[in-house]
Amino acid sequence: MAARHTFFLVSSTSQRIFSLGARLRYVRRGVHTAACLLKKDSGRKTDSDGEVDPRLVAAAKDVASSLGGGERVESALLQQLRRHEDTTSAAKSAVTPAETSADNSSLGDLISGLRVVQGQKTNRNATRGNRSEVKNFRQEFQQTRQTQPRSEQVFRKERRSLFEGKRLGIFMQEEVNSWEPDAPTLWDEEQKAELEAQVDRPPRNGFEEMIQWTKEGKMWTFPIQNDQGLEEEAAVGFHEHVFLEDLLEGFPEKGPIRHFMELVVTGLSKNPYLTLQQKRDHVDWFKNYFQETEPILRASGSLTA
Repeated sequence: MAARHTFFLVSSTSQRIFSLGARLRYVRRGVHTAACLLKKDSGRKTDSDGEVDPRLVAAAKDVASSLGGGERVESALLQQLRRHEDTTSAAKSAVTPAETSADNSSLGDLISGLRVVQGQKTNRNATRGNRSEVKNFRQEFQQTRQTQPRSEQVFRKERRSLFEGKRLGIFMQEEVNSWEPDAPTLWDEEQKAELEAQVDRPPRNGFEEMIQWTKEGKMWTFPIQNDQGLEEEAAVGFHEHVFLEDLLEGFPEKGPIRHFMELVVTGLSKNPYLTLQQKRDHVDWFKNYFQETEPILRASGSLTA
């Protein structure tokens, strides 16, 4: 008898150890998968951020060699191009770098904070007791239903209207029909906005979450409009975004600088994520930069009279 008891004890212990090992392997596999996804995501993001067209890079090197500034001039031109690419990427994804880094850090914190939590041991005796109570209740209900007359088992349904019956006389009918809520004043709206700004609480349901996202600009406002957030572009024609050759006025007619600016303008004409004013400001930056270095350009022969 003692040997049999020892056998059952060893068997149950081995089963618990096997179950715990399976849980550990499952959690370890999940952590490894999440870490791989985070690593791939970070690597993909590093490769895509700040990427510049190789033709623009080659043209910038030609301009730097003609100016004689070397790596300093090339770095300044490429830095402006990367800033332009970052603006385009932010407009395309509508996510700021701070939010992206916060998401990555929160995911890393989540993975680092994972730990194995052993489930609570269920009390088999309590489970058996609950089953017996349910079984007894079912038997009592069936016995009561068999002994109860059929006439008492029928539930009668009566319809009642909310607008019929004797009035309590609390409110006057004329006052109820003529009552209108007071419109909130400007000070009431301002006080409500201040209270909402001071109390930072999470949304209580999905509707409040969608309202918050709409106020933050993460969701479309209704009715849906494709030009939402681009009100300043309503009076700008499509041709002004595509035909940007007029922005090349003031640049040399030929040479490495002309070739570089033609590539820049061609890329801007194919970019649907920037406004017309942003495109003009981007070209004006290069124009001011080349005007400041005009003596060097004339001395190097890149700019002729």
